[in-house]
Amino acid sequence: MNLEADREEIFLEQRARANWLQMGDRNTAFFHRWASYHRKKNMIKGLENVSGRWVTEANKISKIATGYFKDLFSSKEVRNSDNLIPAISPCITEELNKNLMKEFQAEEVVEVIKSIAPLKASSKDGFPAIFFQKYWHIVGNEVTRYCLNILNGRRDIEEVNHTSIVLIPKVISPNTMSHFRPISLCNVIYKIISKVIVNRFRQMLHHCIDDSQGAFIPGKQITDIIFMAYKILHWFKKRRGNSNRGFALKLDMSKAYDRIKRCFVERLMRRMGFCEEWTSFIMRCITSVSYTVVTNGKNREEFRPTRGLRQGDPLSLYLFLICAEGFSRLIELAKREGRLLGERVGRSHISITHLFFADDSVLFGEASTEGANIMKSIINEYEALSR
Repeated sequence: MNLEADREEIFLEQRARANWLQMGDRNTAFFHRWASYHRKKNMIKGLENVSGRWVTEANKISKIATGYFKDLFSSKEVRNSDNLIPAISPCITEELNKNLMKEFQAEEVVEVIKSIAPLKASSKDGFPAIFFQKYWHIVGNEVTRYCLNILNGRRDIEEVNHTSIVLIPKVISPNTMSHFRPISLCNVIYKIISKVIVNRFRQMLHHCIDDSQGAFIPGKQITDIIFMAYKILHWFKKRRGNSNRGFALKLDMSKAYDRIKRCFVERLMRRMGFCEEWTSFIMRCITSVSYTVVTNGKNREEFRPTRGLRQGDPLSLYLFLICAEGFSRLIELAKREGRLLGERVGRSHISITHLFFADDSVLFGEASTEGANIMKSIINEYEALSR
């Protein structure tokens, strides 16, 4: 009886998504109420279509949601990247490429499965990470063999590369798609593969990512960049009234991950010196994905995107750093050519033009019409190339 009660409590706890509750008495009633609350809160009762009409039929709601993401993840015209090429010089050597292309080993898979959060929401296969962790002694050899076959090129990653998009309301009574926050749910097998790739990939990033980027780089902390931004703004206030004025521009990119062009990622990686085999493998990870939008608990039409990086994919964080580096190099090129003046700080008068915090950025320049126009042209150029 106690065993069955324990199983029921664990089941309801997972269903309730109450991962913050770690200890306490048996709370099956609490978990049941919490799960029911979530189900009611996330229920989509209706949506406005493109004509502004209110629709409540399940199939029409699904059609609106799927159409929204099809449009969001569809590529527009492809711009030539000739202006970007002079800004980027190869930084990944042949030796580094050899390290990237070494045969993946079972130990790398085992290390990853131990690090995955056990009760994160699962994809449509229904298996959370805790299942693999709990029964690794039974399924471990087979899962490891399967993952290594994909990692080492003996199977196609498309087999496990399906993602469910779940909609979480951002407001109390949502009525348009902009009122929802999409959550991308990858299955655990894909996450294992992606994290194994990331563990190898991230070790190379300090060779090709500028010091102005403060996020996700091994050995660096984002707080260092935040402190630097604070010091520069303090310097602005300190010299108030000086005729030599500068500006600071805070950027927060809309749908930054969702609108990245895949060809832009590929061009940057090739230009940075990543070998053909590694680049092709990474591109296969992001081009073979398929999506299903889940509305009111039902999986609907499956479709394939032509742009964007999934925020639920561990690999996407690091690929976005590659994309942001393209922006950084465009700014640095303008600085080298003397078109853009950064903010000179400190006793050594180091010129700083930008600081990045993953998809957020702070740009610095000369507070003049010319300085503002040059910065605007760089932003427009990056937008045209990457989105």
